[in-house]
Amino acid sequence: TEPNLSQYNSEAIARQPFADITELQTLIDEVNASVTAFNNIQNTVGGDTSSLTTSDFTAILNLVNFDSLNESSYLHAISKETALADVDELSALLLFTNQEQALIAAVNGINALNSLDINAWQADSLLVNVLTGENLDGYNTYALDGQPFASVSDIQTLIDEVNTSVTALNKIKAVVGGDTSAITDADFAAILGLENYNAMLESAYLDAIASGTSLADLAALNSLIVDTNNEQSLLAAVNGISIGNGLTLTEWQTNGQLQNLSDEPYLTAYNDEAIERQPLNDIGSVQALIDEVNNSVLALIKIQGVVGSDASSITVNDFNALLHLTNFVEADIAHYREAVAQATSLADINDINALVLVTNNEQSLLAAVNAITSST
Repeated sequence: TEPNLSQYNSEAIARQPFADITELQTLIDEVNASVTAFNNIQNTVGGDTSSLTTSDFTAILNLVNFDSLNESSYLHAISKETALADVDELSALLLFTNQEQALIAAVNGINALNSLDINAWQADSLLVNVLTGENLDGYNTYALDGQPFASVSDIQTLIDEVNTSVTALNKIKAVVGGDTSAITDADFAAILGLENYNAMLESAYLDAIASGTSLADLAALNSLIVDTNNEQSLLAAVNGISIGNGLTLTEWQTNGQLQNLSDEPYLTAYNDEAIERQPLNDIGSVQALIDEVNNSVLALIKIQGVVGSDASSITVNDFNALLHLTNFVEADIAHYREAVAQATSLADINDINALVLVTNNEQSLLAAVNAITSST
């Protein structure tokens, strides 16, 4: 009876002419086996396919595209289907599954020496939004991180993530040296291969990007992130200095971000001056502190070196280099020299400020006395 009867007739047409009854019986037996096997498969559609075997597929007449190597994938595909009306639909499912498995094998076969071209990624139109250029490079690069892929869906996720990543990186590259206000945390988060990103430092990254001149690629962005992290770490340390809790020379030298650092007596002066200037907002400000402290300490040492002797080598620039110098009047440089030459010691900037003040007072008094006239 049906559906076997219809298939006896259609199969007979395909096999004509018959030479004997044995051939006809073979037809009957094979059609019966085929219908039974197809029914077995139909009964597991959308459910448990574990009862199906290779013989169920091989028994089905006119089934094409069966590859025993992909049998487990066929079973999985059948379990996800909602209906299989006939052998043609099953053949189509096998073909689609073969195509999927070929793509999965190709992507899982990517290595450092072998990548897929655009045609391979677009094979059988299984994937959407597959692009060329830097996107294609990204597919091959990040496929290595995702291997092994178990499904085409997983590969499509890779495609989508790479596309989003490339778009986000290009968005950031486009605002280098300009307005970065359109860049969000989501843009950074979307970039595959981005390292050391700290959402708490996003505004610092944007400032660094706005101050930059170019950002060639992901490696350059990663470098910028690391540099910014290091800068913010050092700034936090410098802004955390307090009385009795200064940084060591090694801490000031962390990651080589600052130049011209020296040990004592400079080190104590760096820490003291940092307290005076807190908060420091960028590395440029910290470097300016270092340079100004160095100049100030050198100037103090120079002045201390001529105390009680010939002070003619002391210049206006030496006094101006002294941090926290007060009441200095450039026009009175000669008098300050005399005061230094007559001094017995100048321990620090406080002593020099006192010397300057006394000298100013002396010169004011002398000027007043010398201005006396018979009528005044």
